[in-house]
Amino acid sequence: MDKKNIWVLAGGAVVLLALGFFVGKSFGGPSAEYAAPATSTEQVSGGPAAPAAPVPSAPAPKPSGTGTTLSRDAAYKYYSGKQLYTKLLDCVGYPMNFIFKVGTKFMVENGSTLPAAFTVRDQSFIIPGKGFVVITATQSGVYDAMCNGAISLKLQVSPQ
Repeated sequence: MDKKNIWVLAGGAVVLLALGFFVGKSFGGPSAEYAAPATSTEQVSGGPAAPAAPVPSAPAPKPSGTGTTLSRDAAYKYYSGKQLYTKLLDCVGYPMNFIFKVGTKFMVENGSTLPAAFTVRDQSFIIPGKGFVVITATQSGVYDAMCNGAISLKLQVSPQ
């Protein structure tokens, strides 16, 4: 083998390792930590873009109370800490795959400056540019969440 082929092979191996890491993180099975927060309404709020890498200094307080509006930062700390957070970039969720129980709430943030029409099974939302929504998984099954008519997330929701 010449040096060019060795570099191509090494680069491919690095890409496969990175892909394996992200797929492993995305398909981590559900656990007891995935309990839904106490709030019962969906909130939509605008806010600044998500930080590149969160550095939790203390556990985020659980959202509580009916009808409370969460700030983007409080929602991000809570839901990203439980791996129940995704950011839409060009209507593709990062991360894209979720496994959880019926009744679990998760946060979807719109990374674009334009509003996004987001549909999860029978629920529809308009997420404002740089805004977010907290969604409750209401039905069990395996299905796609749509953003502006394109598949953005893959959801596997198990019965309670």
